Amino acid sequence: MRVLYVKKLLVDYLDQAPYIESTYNVDYTFNYYNFEREVVFMTKKLYLTLIAIAIGGALGTLFRYAINLQTLTLLFPLGTALENLVGSLLLGILTGFVIHVKLNEVLKTGLGVGFCGGFSTMSTLAADFYYLLVAELWLLLFTYLFISVIGGVLLAFLGFMIGEKGGAKYQLSRRVGEG
Repeated sequence: MRVLYVKKLLVDYLDQAPYIESTYNVDYTFNYYNFEREVVFMTKKLYLTLIAIAIGGALGTLFRYAINLQTLTLLFPLGTALENLVGSLLLGILTGFVIHVKLNEVLKTGLGVGFCGGFSTMSTLAADFYYLLVAELWLLLFTYLFISVIGGVLLAFLGFMIGEKGGAKYQLSRRVGEG
């Protein structure tokens, strides 16, 4: 049913083809069989990606919760700062690595959007900021913001460099192993 709906949308779109072709100089070809097969493949890939994000997000959230349990008694929101800093580092490593190594798109999205997104937390950073602000703990507030924002950006950059070097070494070792 979804395939037929998507087909109808595309056919309606292609009815405007003379306008599109003359305006944008587009050449198009359309094969119904290949299109239907591609839509089914894209739908399966979408579902797999959503499942990977859900699993990655659940695991990232569990790791975040475990860190928070260990740091709840502290006045300073150390758990949230650690989660965001480590999450920035991990996402930087992943981003740098995939420049050289082609990872499966579903795995890459599950790790990046799912795990790193579930592990790091902007909303808790904002809530911690509010609590420190209301308590008028100015030194802790500015220390927390500095560590979280500047530290997160610096660790993401460091992670990117680490991931890029690791990906390049991995790619080189694969070429040497093949030759």
